[in-house]
Amino acid sequence: AIDFDVSAAENYGGFCTSLEKISLNPSSELAFEVKGESEIPPLLIGLKKSNGLEAKVSLRPYLLQSNTDNEFLEAHIPLKVFGKLGRLTDMENLSISFENEIGSGKGTLLLDNIRFVNPSTPSAFLAIDDFEEPGSKHNFLGGEKWTFTSGEAFINVETVLDSSDHSDCLKISYGGSIGKDLGQEGFSYCAWATSLE
Repeated sequence: AIDFDVSAAENYGGFCTSLEKISLNPSSELAFEVKGESEIPPLLIGLKKSNGLEAKVSLRPYLLQSNTDNEFLEAHIPLKVFGKLGRLTDMENLSISFENEIGSGKGTLLLDNIRFVNPSTPSAFLAIDDFEEPGSKHNFLGGEKWTFTSGEAFINVETVLDSSDHSDCLKISYGGSIGKDLGQEGFSYCAWATSLE
């Protein structure tokens, strides 16, 4: 069990375990079971290399939901999301971080069966973005997000609250003369895009 309290401004803390300079297969996943007192608080999962380079990702997108209250939830995090580390060799540690800035608050977290697995079949999903961080310019893979237009098209993108499940989602508004034939210049169009690199 990990007891944490980062309710004061600028507080942070966490748990760390040595990886003894192992090398990891980039097609593998970090898997474990996790349980909170009532829900899983916002937290970050990190991998660090011996050269000091570290990458952290939000846990929430990688939780597999349970059908029963107060059950452990399974987490599967593809190691591809730690892509900024480059080759996953000479790994120093695995960390779990709680931060006031992301709303971790105070509580107790239970962890079990932390492991790296190499699934025989591809992961059921690779989380790209959940739009829970308004204004974020990058997705979970570290790729940029942007919009573009051509001709007389218009596009606006904003993060809004989905009242049906109380989570944020991306709202894309578009208009103008989409599809208008501009002759040699082509057609009017617009789009939202995000990099998967």
